[in-house]
Amino acid sequence: MGSVKLLNKTFCIYLICSIVVLLIAAPVFYFSINRLYIEDADETLLLYKKEFLHYYLQNFKQTEIENFNRYNRDIKIQPSAVSVVGDTFFYKSFIDSLDNEYEPYRVFQTPVVIENKPYTFTARISLVETEDLIENIAIVFFVLIALLLLVLLFVTNRFSKRIWQPFQNTLEMLKAFDLTEKQSFSFDKTDIKEFEELNQSLEKLIDKNISVYSQQKTFIENASHELQTPLAVLKSKLNILLQNKNITSEQAELLTAIDLPLSRMTRINKNLLLLAKIENNQFAEVENIELTEVINETLELLIDFTTTKYISINKNLSEKITVTCNKALLEILVNNLLINAIVHNTEQGKIQISFSNKTLTVSNTGKTALSNEKLFERFSVSSSQTTNSGLGLAIVKEICNRYNWRISYTFEDSLHSFSVRF
Repeated sequence: MGSVKLLNKTFCIYLICSIVVLLIAAPVFYFSINRLYIEDADETLLLYKKEFLHYYLQNFKQTEIENFNRYNRDIKIQPSAVSVVGDTFFYKSFIDSLDNEYEPYRVFQTPVVIENKPYTFTARISLVETEDLIENIAIVFFVLIALLLLVLLFVTNRFSKRIWQPFQNTLEMLKAFDLTEKQSFSFDKTDIKEFEELNQSLEKLIDKNISVYSQQKTFIENASHELQTPLAVLKSKLNILLQNKNITSEQAELLTAIDLPLSRMTRINKNLLLLAKIENNQFAEVENIELTEVINETLELLIDFTTTKYISINKNLSEKITVTCNKALLEILVNNLLINAIVHNTEQGKIQISFSNKTLTVSNTGKTALSNEKLFERFSVSSSQTTNSGLGLAIVKEICNRYNWRISYTFEDSLHSFSVRF
């Protein structure tokens, strides 16, 4: 599902609600106007009756009826209709002689007595045609909807953006924030209470995380540094014991069993120190490096490992590749990717190294796909019966983050592939 900007979503909600309200209001408005219009027409017809009764009826003669009807287009005196009892209102259409079409009228009838003979007083008022009224109301409401749309667009683009600008600034600062960088962090002040509370809460949360991260990094760095010497001493003493000719085979097995976790601990310690140095930006020097040369030199160093497992290597590095970074970090990245491809390869497997579209890809044969979720996490190796520290890919990820490179993993056609886009 695609993401939608907050302002656009708010605008759409306002617009939909406004249209629904207007569509509901249109028929209500029509019936209300029509009712008021009819009530006003009925009052006018009753006024015609009162005027006739007050000014004409007392002295009105039957002989005057013909002239009265001739000169009054909408008021007539007609012979009495038996059905007319009291004041009666109804609708009726009459043909308009000028336009030659039927027009709607509101008609009023009431019985009157002229010279002791019953007659019917009839008055009418022309009404606006229902179709015309509906059409005019529809036009008015469409104009209102259009104006409402323009006003909402203007408010959204001008005022809403200005109101939400502090939130946008906070979001941009959070996007640019890097926990590994030693940078001060402070949000802009705002007069909107909710945004100010959000900024204050974020500042507290970030300050706490920076403090915890710094303490953790310092502890790892100090612990790794302090462990380096005793581990080296232990490793040295263990090697001396293994070379002693007087030890029994059982003692040799025990010493070998101790050597495996000790070697792993030594590698973990070195890699933790390396991660601490990378995070502390101790590899600040950069230069233009020929990537192909680094790959070839690393392969030469690892030739014994590939030969032991009968691994074939295919390279597709025809184009010249130059990378701007710290040479030591690039060598570590390439070394870790190649070691990972060798260690997790099969007997008589293969390694493919290629470069295209600014992307270095190292692939090796395998049986099942790896979990992407924990692939680049530290200490992701669960087995303790190996000298692998579980930090190799974590170091690769940290180096990529340092230079804004992007690393990805895929598994297709029984090949594990790690790609680094420079």
